[in-house]
Amino acid sequence: MRCPPKGYVPLTSSILAFLGLAIIWILTQPMGPKGLPSKRYLHFKAFDLIPVSLDGNWTLHDIQRRSNVPKIVKIRHMDDYPAFPSFINDQSITHLDHNWAGNASASSNLLIFNRVQETEYSAVQENLNNLKRSENLFTVWNDSVTHSLSIAEELKFAQSRHFQYPGPHFFEGHFYFVDLASHGVKTQPIWINFVRDPVERIVSNFYSNRSPKRWFLAKQKPPNDYFVKNFDACVLSHDPECQFRPGQYREQQLTYFCGNSPICREIGNHQALAMAKINVERFYSVVGLTSEMGPSLKLLSAKLPKFFQNVTSMEDELKHINHKPYKMPLPGVRRKLTSKLVLEMEFYEFIRQRLGRQLREGL
Repeated sequence: MRCPPKGYVPLTSSILAFLGLAIIWILTQPMGPKGLPSKRYLHFKAFDLIPVSLDGNWTLHDIQRRSNVPKIVKIRHMDDYPAFPSFINDQSITHLDHNWAGNASASSNLLIFNRVQETEYSAVQENLNNLKRSENLFTVWNDSVTHSLSIAEELKFAQSRHFQYPGPHFFEGHFYFVDLASHGVKTQPIWINFVRDPVERIVSNFYSNRSPKRWFLAKQKPPNDYFVKNFDACVLSHDPECQFRPGQYREQQLTYFCGNSPICREIGNHQALAMAKINVERFYSVVGLTSEMGPSLKLLSAKLPKFFQNVTSMEDELKHINHKPYKMPLPGVRRKLTSKLVLEMEFYEFIRQRLGRQLREGL
């Protein structure tokens, strides 16, 4: 029988050695959910995988049931998401050019309303639908583009029919801001949105997710402990569903203006706040307040008469659309939340001051 040459290492030994090194490398990496390295697969944190039921079988991801997010989250590398601009490197924006605001795009035929969830947006949507029905002024699109988009999904959106349609048209949906110029769109659309007091929005979302209407036709439902949960108790008992800790990845109001980078979901990230402010000033003609619906609608009518003519005549009718009489949290609970949502509160105040400035200037 022939002997193996000197220095020969059996193939099986080589494979075992390689596997051993691979296992050691994996075990030494910072691990994220489902055993994936947290830095490379940060998107898992960005998909609201927070338990909301006692048995742990239901998460915020399951509750939202978003059409473009699969039941089993796809494994994506960080590079699948838009990169965060390198020039956003300061912790705060001390000066913003208020002349940035989408005045140059006011003549655009495309209006985009990337509406923030739980902000009583139906008032604006109803007005646009009424104008369309009564005067046939423009086309209304409502597509399946929702919430967080990958680079490929952003590009698909930028190449969609909405940017080739010749006449006035309006596109609305729950999705985060997209820098369309970076995807080759030459004629920038008009962006609008509405924001709400951050604490009120969180409370509204908490009870809206438990609405019987939401679950009426659902084949699977969370256990009863989810539906009977009280918001104040949820916050005070440190329930994961109602905790908003710095560094945690959860959808915020400012996320809709910051964009699709996972950084835009990180609570307490000053760069995300800065990016949201810059995008508002550069691209949004109007960002109204649900608490100031009348003045907000008047501003829309003044700046964008092509889409919002006669909107003020419908003000009283629209005030009650989407009004949900949820019980507001105890004062102590509100203070606790505002102390956790410092940047969300700062962004809301920024929008409030901007709206006031635009109204004073008569824009």
